[in-house]
Amino acid sequence: MEVGFNELQLHRIDLRVFDFNRGAMKCYEKCGFKKEGVLRDARKSRNGYWSLYQMSILEDEWFEIQNSKPERYPSF
Repeated sequence: MEVGFNELQLHRIDLRVFDFNRGAMKCYEKCGFKKEGVLRDARKSRNGYWSLYQMSILEDEWFEIQNSKPERYPSF
């Protein structure tokens, strides 16, 4: 996201994650991504269908998170 927002000047970064991948969804949410919707039964598998969550983060949300982080290496 550092490269996307700072260097490439993107306004939005999005992704899709399978509904059963709860660990990834928690990780993305911790990074600031928000769930926008679900693509129901988007992929066929051997045992049925998998759904996908659409998630995104906008540049202002990213910069807000960056500005609220404590300094990494405090000066002494």
